[in-house]
Amino acid sequence: MTSYLSGKPVAATDTYSHIKHLAVKSVDYLVFPANDVLKHFGRGQPVTQDQIDQYGQAIFSAWGGVARLDACSTLTTSN
Repeated sequence: MTSYLSGKPVAATDTYSHIKHLAVKSVDYLVFPANDVLKHFGRGQPVTQDQIDQYGQAIFSAWGGVARLDACSTLTTSN
């Protein structure tokens, strides 16, 4: 998602350091563990970005969506 927001593609060989530099400062990020994706889709089978996006939307909604993210963001910026 960071690559979409920054307008820069991410290659399979990019390191964490490279991807970290793509972060947009005015955006709140919520990270779900890769293991959750592997558990959901199973190991060893290819997963498309569309599938990941759909799964991400579903778990984000189940987590509490924008309202919860805004509440978390408010808590971190007021301290």
